[in-house]
Amino acid sequence: MDGAFLLPGAVKKIRKMDIFLLAAALLGFYFLFFHHLSTRDFWSSHEARAAMDANSLLQDGGIFPKILDGREELQKPPLYYWFVAAISWLRGGETDALSVRLPSALAASATVILIGYLGFRFHGGLTGICSGLILATAIHFTWLGRIGRMDMTLTFFITCSLACAFLAKQNRQGKGGWVVGTYVFLLLGVFLKGLIALALAVPVLLGLCLVVGEECSQSTWRDRLWKTGVKTLRLPLGLAVVVFLSCLFFLWLEWESQGVFFQEFLGYHHWNRALGNGALRSHPWGFYFYQFPLDFLPWSPLLCFALYQSLKRGLSSCGPMERFGLVWLCAMFTVLSLVSYKRADYLLPAYPGAALFLGGWIGAKQNQWRFLSRSENGWKLAVVATLLVFSISWWGFVDRYLPLLEPHREMKSPARRIREITTEKIWFFNSEMHALAFHCGAPVGSVAGWDALAENARLGSIRYLIVPGKDYNHLQEKLPGCLVRERYSRLENETKGFSRPFVFVELIPDNHVESVHAITTGK
Repeated sequence: MDGAFLLPGAVKKIRKMDIFLLAAALLGFYFLFFHHLSTRDFWSSHEARAAMDANSLLQDGGIFPKILDGREELQKPPLYYWFVAAISWLRGGETDALSVRLPSALAASATVILIGYLGFRFHGGLTGICSGLILATAIHFTWLGRIGRMDMTLTFFITCSLACAFLAKQNRQGKGGWVVGTYVFLLLGVFLKGLIALALAVPVLLGLCLVVGEECSQSTWRDRLWKTGVKTLRLPLGLAVVVFLSCLFFLWLEWESQGVFFQEFLGYHHWNRALGNGALRSHPWGFYFYQFPLDFLPWSPLLCFALYQSLKRGLSSCGPMERFGLVWLCAMFTVLSLVSYKRADYLLPAYPGAALFLGGWIGAKQNQWRFLSRSENGWKLAVVATLLVFSISWWGFVDRYLPLLEPHREMKSPARRIREITTEKIWFFNSEMHALAFHCGAPVGSVAGWDALAENARLGSIRYLIVPGKDYNHLQEKLPGCLVRERYSRLENETKGFSRPFVFVELIPDNHVESVHAITTGK
């Protein structure tokens, strides 16, 4: 009877703590991913390009977006730009920094929730909350959640696909829906960024078949592949359907682009990025070994310790969640290390696996570590305190530090000054300054190579030109038949190394030099 009377009070107390934890989580999501998301200008070329692409879809329609000089965007499939255009349309047709960054912020939040749900469902509240907290506060993951790049959206699709596969393997009933979800989200990943989605997800799916599950220590690897890969996940059939539908989608894009899409997308941005060429900077195979620990701070020291302990004890001592996260991280790490062209952002789809492994490792220590097992409310308060620390840190970073960089990186002011000088077509030489081009607006064009520039300047077809700072000193030498007049400049002392210096000039051919001289001197 005493226990019966005490139970409602205990439940009420726990519920209050859960409400407190939920409120802290919502506050954390806001400050980590959404606070002042649109206050800074486009600092990334990818963001400005996405804004131009979305504007072209809204204004001109069609399948492929276009940048301001009229060229079709064929580097990637158009799915991400469709997302940005849809958000802009829902917001009244305005494409700005919020429209470009909102897909990343939403994808980051959804990925954190999904990883937390997986941990909670199979290992309990501590694993779920810790997995989500680790992922949300890994410094590079948080920052990319605030930048308009498609890597975060790709991470969300791949995470959904792998989570569905894990749920299909762990659930005896209702697995058919999870199997379908595995390949639907994988297909969306291919539609978003191409074959890299398959290259990242398939090794993890194979690893899931081989090392995740209680039966792994009691059967051969062939039996595991057959039981899990063929019978449960339907890997051969599912991958065949994904490849078939992807081929149809890409063939359609090839047809719409009049035979150019494959050359640009598959030839350059797949083959050359994988094997490397003179135009793309290659990195050593160990690039991610020193880059990832920096990007996964502040959790990378604890992750290294957990990896050491788990490998020392052997995979058989790890739970299914830990093994799944470890396979996820190691498989993607290996695949991307073999690729010639590397960026820190490309490893982003491996972050959920690292968070899942580390969260599962912490959850397994609950009975061993006194401060975790003593009181459930104790570790919940620790989680709330951690969230508050990170929220306050990001609030200070966004509201205090980033505004100091804005004058050196924003392109609205230079574009306004340039458009006060002329409304004619502006040409960009040997550069793709997409943020400046976006704010200048049409008409703009691009020209590459000194010979092409000299010929167009001689004919008078190029009058206003934006030149990178490093090329400006050679401009008069390379164009002896033109008068070069500097109209506006933004040099190194203004950019402080945070953006590219440039000079805006007016080119006047020989046959107009005398008339210009007469006008300017009054003779």
